[in-house]
Order: sequence, then C-alpha cells, then structure tokens
Amino acid sequence: MPKIIKTKKLTKKSYNTPTLYAIAVVKGLVVFFMGLLLCSFLVLRSQQSNFFFYLAYVFISLGAFICGYVASKKINGRGFIKGLISSGIYLALIIVLSLALMRLHISFNILLLAPLCLLSGFTGGVLAVK
Repeated sequence: MPKIIKTKKLTKKSYNTPTLYAIAVVKGLVVFFMGLLLCSFLVLRSQQSNFFFYLAYVFISLGAFICGYVASKKINGRGFIKGLISSGIYLALIIVLSLALMRLHISFNILLLAPLCLLSGFTGGVLAVK
C-alpha cells in the first residue's frame, strides 16, 4: 500500500508580525494618496473647494479602515487591537508627513485626525474578524 504524504501549501509565505503591519500601513497609505490625488484633480477642475477639504478626511479615514482591515486579516488574533495598532502607525506617519509639509505648524485639524483614524482602524479590525 502506498503511503499518504501530506504536503504543505507552497503559496503562503510566512512573514513576521512587523512586516505584516508594514504591509497593512502601506496599503492604507496607497488608498490615502490615491484619494488625495483625486481630490487635487477635482479642486483644479471645480470652483467649490470647501467640499474637497472635507473629502480629504473621508480618504484619511478610509485609509485607516483599510489599514485595520488588512492587519486584522493577515495577523490572527484580536481584531480591534490589531486595527488600533496599525491605524496608530498610519496616523503617526500621516502626522509626520503633514508636519513636514506645514513646516512644523500644528493646527486643530491634527487633533481631529487622531480619533477619526483610530476609530476607523478599530472598525476595520473588528469587521475583518470572522
């Protein structure tokens, strides 16, 4: 009788946890930058730019949601903690980029950004858990 040999799937790569967080943050940043490019194109074509100022917050929160969702899907465990950690890293990168572009001028909008990103990442992490 032939022996039954169990094989491992060769398609799945094993990554360590910081790499998986980095992948999730990069995916969130890609969504954020694509949204900003869309907003900048629409501002050039439109007369009303106040609406697009608030649309940028939608893309920031969508990027945090994607970041939390991807991190929770890739890393098994508690989804809300994975979503909060990954969106916290995403938020830190957004704040560093905005401070660098505004020449270290801190505005009230950054304080609005923190709960928005963390709540979106939390929601993405919770929804990713089966």
